[in-house]
Amino acid sequence: MVKIVNLEKIYKMGSVSLTALADINFRAAKGDFIAIVGPSGSGKTTLLNIIGCLDKPTRGSVEICNEKITTMNGNQLAEIRGRKLGFIFQTFNLIPVLTAYENVELPLLLGDSPGGNRRNRIIDALRDVGLAEHSQHKPDELSGGQRQRVAIARTLVKEPEIILADEPTANLDSTTGMSIIEMMLGINQERGTTFIFATHDPAIMKYATTIVRLHDGRLLYDA
Repeated sequence: MVKIVNLEKIYKMGSVSLTALADINFRAAKGDFIAIVGPSGSGKTTLLNIIGCLDKPTRGSVEICNEKITTMNGNQLAEIRGRKLGFIFQTFNLIPVLTAYENVELPLLLGDSPGGNRRNRIIDALRDVGLAEHSQHKPDELSGGQRQRVAIARTLVKEPEIILADEPTANLDSTTGMSIIEMMLGINQERGTTFIFATHDPAIMKYATTIVRLHDGRLLYDA
């Protein structure tokens, strides 16, 4: 599903070069539940952004679902993001003026899903996260855990092969965070969806099939 070879990411800030990632070799197979861990500034989010086609490496090879993304242009990368990848963020990133239903619908409006099929997929996604009865509620009418569930439904409705989650439990209390982790684990086991987390949460690490440790932009373990 993901293959990274000899990855390096360098940011230029005037005459100064900052190496965010160096000598990264990483693999993820279908159905993996992977936690990328390390202190703040270790490169977790940078690595996740490169896997998510949101950033490009300075050197190295990156393949997503057997497609080499390092040679793709912006439009091609956007197509990969739309077809193959889903994203979950710690800040939920819901649109406040839209209902839960409309937030989940948004990625389908950007694609080519027909109206009837679109409605069924939205209802199914909300039901999968236990929020069918809250479909007409706006984000400020929902708890933090419910907002994260809407964000997960918005990701699931695309039926992605890989879900990338950046600190998805960081803004939740431990009980709510645990329920979100259990829900994602269920999706992973039932659908075979690959999950890759950037996280500090020990609860996610507990269930991870692989823990990848980053320090100062370098892997302490090659996955």
